[in-house]
Amino acid sequence: MAHDNRRKRLKNLHKEVPLDGIGGVNILVKADIHRSGINFPCYAFENQADTEGFAAMAKRAGYGVWGLPNYVVWHVDTEEKEGNMVKRGKEAVERLEKKKAEMMSKKRGGRKGKGGNGGG
Repeated sequence: MAHDNRRKRLKNLHKEVPLDGIGGVNILVKADIHRSGINFPCYAFENQADTEGFAAMAKRAGYGVWGLPNYVVWHVDTEEKEGNMVKRGKEAVERLEKKKAEMMSKKRGGRKGKGGNGGG
C-alpha cells in the first residue's frame, strides 16, 4: 500500500493545485516576482501577514499561487538529537574561534601571555 502511494506521488510529482495562501516551510518564488516589488509584508496586507500576505500580494498583482502537493519536504532536526546539525555547528564555531585566536596571535607577533588586552 505504501509503495503504491509512493508510485502515485512520483507519477503526479509535478501536479499543481491553486492556493489562496501559503506556509513558510518551503516556498519557491520566481525572482521576477520579488523584483516587481512583491515581498513578505511585515504589516497586515488584506488582513494577512507574512507568507499569507505574500500570497495575497502576489495574487493581487496577477500572479498565480500554486501548491505542489506531491512534493515531500524533510525538516532537519537541529536540536533534539545528539549528533545532529547543532554538533556540527558547534564544531564550526570552535574552528572559527581557533582560527581567530591564531590570527590574533600572529598580529601580536606570536606573543602569548599578559598584554595590554588583559589576556593571560
